[in-house]
Parts: sequence; structure tokens; C-alpha cells
Amino acid sequence: MTALMLPLLIGMVGLGVDVSMWMMERRNVQAAADAAVIAAAWEIANGDAEAYVRDAALREAQNNGYRGSSLTLEIGESSEGLPTAMTTLNQPSQVYFSRIFYKGDISLAVSAAAEVMPPSGDFCMLSLDP
Repeated sequence: MTALMLPLLIGMVGLGVDVSMWMMERRNVQAAADAAVIAAAWEIANGDAEAYVRDAALREAQNNGYRGSSLTLEIGESSEGLPTAMTTLNQPSQVYFSRIFYKGDISLAVSAAAEVMPPSGDFCMLSLDP
């Protein structure tokens, strides 16, 4: 009975390892997408050209671990007329044990969005470390 169940057990453990790695990679790619959209929104708020906004978004995504070389950036307006930015990142994922069962490629896709709002209120910065 053990010999019959051992391949199933090993397969389930391998699938568990792959899924946990995919979840970790997805979280990392999501952090890169968040950084990219924040960089894009910052450049939009500063009034920079769209090409520079795209370069800044890609640079920040790569600084935060994105291994790809292209990202989708959509610049638009919200229903209130405020500038918005939305990034979409696709990155291939590593497959370790699942390659036994699934021969195709696994790709992770995440997106993030930001809206540039005008400043309102008083702001204060406190620095405690020289």
C-alpha cells in the first residue's frame, strides 16, 4: 500500500512546493507593480512627458525585483477628471516539480492602479535620525 501511495504523496508535496513558490513570486511581482505605479503617478504629478513616466515605472519595477523587460502602462483620467495610472506586469514563473504533470509555461500577471490627487491640508515631516 505504501509503494502505491508514495508517487501520489511525492507529487502532492512537489505541487505544494511549486504553489508556495508561485505565491511568493506573485507577491514579489505585485510589490514591483505597486512601486511602478507609484513612480508613474509621481512623474505624472510632476508634469513629466509620457515617455519619461514609462521609463520611471519600468526602472522602479526592475529595482523591486521584476525580471521582465516590458510593462503595460495606461495613463488616463478618473471620473472626477484626475490623472490615473495603471500598470500590468507579466513574468514567467519557475516550475520545479509540476513539470512532470504540466508541460506548459506558467506566467504570473499582476496589476496596480493609482490616482493623482491634488494636495490638500498641511503636511509635516519629522526626522529623528541625522
